[in-house]
Amino acid sequence: MTLLPIVERELRVAARSKITHRIRIYAPMVGIIVTGLFLTFESRAGTGFSVGTYLFMALGWLSFIFVSFAGVVLTSDSVSEERREGTLGLLFLTDLRGYDIILGKLMSSSLQSFYGLLAIFPVLALPLLMGGVTGTEFWRMQLVLVNGLFFSLALGMFVSSVNHDSQRTLQTTFLLMAVVLLGFPLLDPFYHWTSIDHLFLAAASPGTTFAMVLTKKYHQFWSCLAISHALGWTFLVLASYYTPRLWQQKSAEEKTETRSSNLRFGSPQSRQRVRARLMAISPVCWLIARRPRQGFVFRVLIWIAFGLFIVAYAMGSVSQSFQALLQGGRAFLGFALLVWMASQASRFFVEGHGNGALELLLCTPLTVNEMIQGQWHALKRLFFWPVVLMLVVTALGSILQMKGMGAPSINLMPFHIFTLVTGLINLILGLITYGWVAMWLGLVTRKANIALIKTFLFVMILPWFATILLQLFQVFAPGFWGQSWFGLPAMSYITTAAWMAKDVAFILWARKNLYSRLREIASGGAIARRPENSLPPAGAPPVIVSPA
Repeated sequence: MTLLPIVERELRVAARSKITHRIRIYAPMVGIIVTGLFLTFESRAGTGFSVGTYLFMALGWLSFIFVSFAGVVLTSDSVSEERREGTLGLLFLTDLRGYDIILGKLMSSSLQSFYGLLAIFPVLALPLLMGGVTGTEFWRMQLVLVNGLFFSLALGMFVSSVNHDSQRTLQTTFLLMAVVLLGFPLLDPFYHWTSIDHLFLAAASPGTTFAMVLTKKYHQFWSCLAISHALGWTFLVLASYYTPRLWQQKSAEEKTETRSSNLRFGSPQSRQRVRARLMAISPVCWLIARRPRQGFVFRVLIWIAFGLFIVAYAMGSVSQSFQALLQGGRAFLGFALLVWMASQASRFFVEGHGNGALELLLCTPLTVNEMIQGQWHALKRLFFWPVVLMLVVTALGSILQMKGMGAPSINLMPFHIFTLVTGLINLILGLITYGWVAMWLGLVTRKANIALIKTFLFVMILPWFATILLQLFQVFAPGFWGQSWFGLPAMSYITTAAWMAKDVAFILWARKNLYSRLREIASGGAIARRPENSLPPAGAPPVIVSPA
């Protein structure tokens, strides 16, 4: 008998995957590029700061963001996907236990992310040679990153074991991880960012130990690390407990299911009204926007942020810590809005291709243009008011930030106005870009988490590195541009224009692919042609070897 057979099988499959080999190259490449940029900037600028310390902090931040949200894109839909496809029940027909399945899914989902983290460890050790970082700080950072990865993956497994819908699991995991990382320290009455001495709620957050490494204040470090690690194991135990008990729908739970359905879709009377109103626009619009409470938690957060910014603007002057909290909350809500847009835009094509609804819709008189326009009508209904509130929050945040900098000079006033206006335009243009690209990638990838990863990789991460290279080009070749006019405002104008051009290019690319290839991919034509090259040539019958 094999101990943990699912773990062994999933590890074998994941070890043969191409992404497992590629990520061991891509992860250190990112670290090497960041290191090269830091060293080049220091050699050209000659600022005199401790390169090792700042490089260690930059690589630590990149690694911690990666491990913190690994569970959102890797394990948040692992068990729920098996439940939707009906294969989870087949596993329980054997003598497998809940922990066999949970640990197997955890191993298969975490192998690539752990290899990526392991590959970047040597790059993180480079600041040791530059000075400013001790060996103790380096190894504490490694422990924090590995523990943060385990915590994030375990949280994703737990959410996936108690939910059925892919978008709900993804959004719930994202919000819970954000609450643990940011909410626990903010709600802890004994936690202070400048003096971490007494902890209560913040002790369970992996972000607390990460902040201790950055600030070099290790009071209660090991106890906080042990508490957050134990909480991760608690999530795995709960996932192992609930998975064999919630995988099937029981007839005794019909009342609970009806109550849950009314909570998600509304009462039968409201469903009829929503159906009549949305079907008049498009059947696709009804399929996507028929749930009136989609994004309820995010809407609440937007309204809370809106109220806080209104209060801060009415007060005129606020403390620096409160202003930093507002700006950090604004950045988080902007990122969460992009995640929600990308996940919601890819959802229709991922689920429609999986259950065959997309192919059935193409058999109706609906055209490709009507289907895509119907989805955009649904997205407008879902995102109109959140986007309006986010635009107001962004504008108020920029005004408060300018007030905190003091009275701007007359020469810099056009630059501040330009920054404010382009910030609002970039928000709207970015949402449209993420919508188009996520729709196309959701059609061709077939998995919501993979579509989300690719969307942010293509639209945000790779252009972000290109923007850094563009900004550092001034340091590399100052004589080519001329220092007389290529200053901070000119650099901001060029970067903003390049970022907008990038968004427009992605919109045109995704739109062209959707309109030209949606029917072909949805009908299986693009996939049916793949195995043709592997067929044996005509006249060559298969050889059957005798068992004797």
